[in-house]
Amino acid sequence: MASQISGQPVAGAGDSVLVGKLAEREAAARVRAEGLLEEAARPAGALGAAENELDRLTIAREELIEALAVSAPEATVVTGTGTGSEADRSR
Repeated sequence: MASQISGQPVAGAGDSVLVGKLAEREAAARVRAEGLLEEAARPAGALGAAENELDRLTIAREELIEALAVSAPEATVVTGTGTGSEADRSR
């Protein structure tokens, strides 16, 4: 048991061993937490990059459709790829 001087506990030899062990466990937990934060940042960064690419491609497609509609108002803009039969293609 720790003795007291001026109302403050004084750690004994056994107490300092416990404090040291807790400090070691705290340091190990901190290293694990920092490692997990780094691991979590990688997929978040990749997701952000993928979302940016998707946004750019969506805008590019929309701009292209708009430009084609303005340059040829009587033409129909096809946004997908068809896989019709040979008979359909020859018409």
